[in-house]
Amino acid sequence: VLTRAMAALHNTADKVFLCQNKEGTYRIPKSSILYFSSDRRIVTCVTQNRQYAFYAKLDEVAEEMGQAFIRIHQRYLVNAAVIDRIENMTVYIGDARLPVSRSYQSSAIKALTHAMLEDVQ
Repeated sequence: VLTRAMAALHNTADKVFLCQNKEGTYRIPKSSILYFSSDRRIVTCVTQNRQYAFYAKLDEVAEEMGQAFIRIHQRYLVNAAVIDRIENMTVYIGDARLPVSRSYQSSAIKALTHAMLEDVQ
């Protein structure tokens, strides 16, 4: 029973992002996260319905989120599954327009292409 409970916890941990700030701790499903933005170590988790601000490094968030989230800029980490289009070094997610920086351009385009090809298969 304990083994199954631990396995269930690990499966759930892979599917949610725990966000802690002064208001409390939030369990946010990774699939509902559109992108993260960072400004002087204040990271904002943007979902369809709400934004959650917390203190962290975007590199640490990127490591925790895994390959489904792609770094497109020093300040932005995006969920590849929710990108509507990429045009003129800009990523469009709903009404949001996020820039792709030159330093992340090559790796971001490769990762986004890979993610889009996986969705097709």
